[in-house]
Amino acid sequence: MASRHEAGQLDELVAYIARRFPGSWGMLYDRSDDGGILNADNAFRVRVMRRGIVEERLDPFLSPCNPVIED
Repeated sequence: MASRHEAGQLDELVAYIARRFPGSWGMLYDRSDDGGILNADNAFRVRVMRRGIVEERLDPFLSPCNPVIED
């Protein structure tokens, strides 16, 4: 599990890539117990990057973690 400092560094890296390479696209998944998203307990957070914009969403497929992916 990453520390809050490492999570912040990852957020900064994704933001840098979006600014520096505005045509970039991709998705980054992480499991977060907190964060700025409502009802994010026991859920995966997805950062979607497209055309230099990064949006945060809850993943509708793997969340909630229990019992969907853990037996």
